[in-house]
Amino acid sequence: MPEKQIPQSIQSEQPSISNCPYGPVKCKDCGEEQYPIHFTNPYTEAIRWFPATEICDNCEKIKTEIRNLEEFYAYAGLDARHKTMIFENFKTLTEQARQAWIFLSAYAFKSPLPTANVFIFGPVGIGKTHLACAVVNSLIQQKRYVRFRTTVGLLKQIKETFGPKSGATEEQIIWRLTTTPLLVLDDIGVERPTDWVKEIIYYIIDERYNSLLPILATSNYSLGELSEKLDDRIASRLSEGRIMKLDGRDYRPGRV
Repeated sequence: MPEKQIPQSIQSEQPSISNCPYGPVKCKDCGEEQYPIHFTNPYTEAIRWFPATEICDNCEKIKTEIRNLEEFYAYAGLDARHKTMIFENFKTLTEQARQAWIFLSAYAFKSPLPTANVFIFGPVGIGKTHLACAVVNSLIQQKRYVRFRTTVGLLKQIKETFGPKSGATEEQIIWRLTTTPLLVLDDIGVERPTDWVKEIIYYIIDERYNSLLPILATSNYSLGELSEKLDDRIASRLSEGRIMKLDGRDYRPGRV
């Protein structure tokens, strides 16, 4: 079937910009010159001009991309320092660190993520948190949902719901943690192990376990030590997956 054509009598030529009431403007981000745009009614040949935008299409796309990523970062809960922890600047000072880097840099691009947990343990300052945050940052760049919490911060957030001015309930906070596609728990075991703490941590881990949703956890303690410090059931749930031990000296500035 031949393509339908607009009758010659109502086709209009490109209008002259000299008749436009608006002048060109430079993109306030990149400086590229932007020109007014127009719309011509194909039936009445009436022309309507619109001023040039202050931001060019390319810069607007970049801004939109940044806004989208900021939403994912807000969902994840990363602070400014943790946002800088990526695979590219991780120091693989030991063979264990190198193997962990290889595994996790591949893990972060699996879709969907495996349902098994990942547990990283070892002394302070050897990069456990850095690797965990590198996974989070990688997922965010892919526009995938993940939440990051230190266990101390997680428990503090829940306790804040007990106050009269809380913007969320305890149930809402826990629901967010038990339903996110990946939960990263940093420094599990440093919290004071009260009965309430043990109950909350076990509930979150167990809910995710039953829903086949993974946890990536870091700790200064082995699973055996966590079993004694917190609860056998917590250590048992975390053990179902990949366990990685990192050894070495504290590589942070001034401590090597």
